[in-house]
Amino acid sequence: MKPAALDADAQAADLLHEYETKIVALERMVGRQALEIEFLKGGAEKRTASAKRDLHPSLPARRRLHRRRMPANGNCARSTFLR
Repeated sequence: MKPAALDADAQAADLLHEYETKIVALERMVGRQALEIEFLKGGAEKRTASAKRDLHPSLPARRRLHRRRMPANGNCARSTFLR
């Protein structure tokens, strides 16, 4: 082989290695994005399920309870603890 042919082969090998490196990086990025999409889909499904449950007419509306501390003297009606 001539030296020019060896140089062309070396350039082709370098280019191939560069492309393979880029492919691996892109595959890694696609994998991360696929995991992120699955994670976000799970959260969206949970939100829509709870929203449907909250809007369903046969079910009672959800109430949030807020707890407060009891006064040191202990004189407090139960209704002030739960709202």
